[in-house]
Amino acid sequence: MDNWINKQFSVMKFFSVLASTVLVILIITQLNRQALKETKTLVVEVAEQHDLDIVFGENDAQLSVYVYASYQCSYCRLFMEEVMPALLKKYKGELKFILRLTRHTNDFRVKRALSALVCVHKYGNYTHLHELLLNNYKVMYTQEFQTMVSEFAERDAFVGECMDAGAAATYLADNISEFDGLKLPGTPCFVVNGRVYAGFRSVEQFQQIIEKAKEKLQMRKLAYK
Repeated sequence: MDNWINKQFSVMKFFSVLASTVLVILIITQLNRQALKETKTLVVEVAEQHDLDIVFGENDAQLSVYVYASYQCSYCRLFMEEVMPALLKKYKGELKFILRLTRHTNDFRVKRALSALVCVHKYGNYTHLHELLLNNYKVMYTQEFQTMVSEFAERDAFVGECMDAGAAATYLADNISEFDGLKLPGTPCFVVNGRVYAGFRSVEQFQQIIEKAKEKLQMRKLAYK
């Protein structure tokens, strides 16, 4: 009888521990979900569009998506290569992505490359550089790339002044300061109508974000009539 009781007690103790463990897991999971939800709905105020921002889409599009990203980030590249083009095609004329290059680094080659990117975008054809870095971001560390960047600055006085007079460096430093000041969790990170969406999103997931943002814009228009 005592053995039977002991066995029953052991079984009950086992299931009690198991139930407690499951409960702890459920609580942690719920907290993680809540944290993710809060990150998604965090409301922030970003600086207005800067003339050195890299813009994809129509510049006068009403809906702006601020993208904090870098070419060294694999999920950033995936977004820029697959998701962003699909969304720009679907919402042509309505939507623009404002890329704010965000890279913490002391590497002179990277800083020089990023300065070239924003200055070439402002004064020249950015498409080829964009495609090159999507294909292989490590190219920016090569001597060939650094030579090409120097040639950009030499051939075009506007690009050269932008890169060497400090405007690009100041702009890129401001991006980092804004990113850190807003306490954004990492790259890629998106701000739409002041709301933060952290991490990679598929085309379908981002469509939901855009549709909600469009609804809010429409409501604002109606409120001002």
